[in-house]
Amino acid sequence: MNYSSNLFFPEDVPISDTAKDLIKRFLSDAKVRLGRDGVQQVKNHSFFKNDKWTFENIRHSTPPYVPSLNGDDDTSHFEDVDQKEANIADGFQIPKAFTGNQLPFIGFTYSNELGPIAALKNSALNGSASENQYPVVPDPHSNGPSHEISEQYAVH
Repeated sequence: MNYSSNLFFPEDVPISDTAKDLIKRFLSDAKVRLGRDGVQQVKNHSFFKNDKWTFENIRHSTPPYVPSLNGDDDTSHFEDVDQKEANIADGFQIPKAFTGNQLPFIGFTYSNELGPIAALKNSALNGSASENQYPVVPDPHSNGPSHEISEQYAVH
């Protein structure tokens, strides 16, 4: 992109001529870019010239605006951002192109709807779980029963 011909600053946003020059000189070709001869060239730009601070005393100068805070977690000086609902599909990236490591899985799909956990959830939601599906087994370490899956459901 040619920033010298394509970079425009909006008229409704006030920006000084020195700020515009600084931005343009940072975005220019590497052969003429501001700072190509070192950081001192950037420090000497007219944008940084003022009578309130220098690069030598900037750590000890008073900032132009010091916000009043009501506590460590005060965010009143920031705009409120609307929280959007998380979409589970946003967490998965769609492959941009076919890769060779996908070859062994052509024709195979995965569906959690047919798995044993989904079947248990569906039966619990529909109320069709039998009394014997999750029998109450006494816990030898307590005074009362505990809900444990019986031996027939245990993985061996």
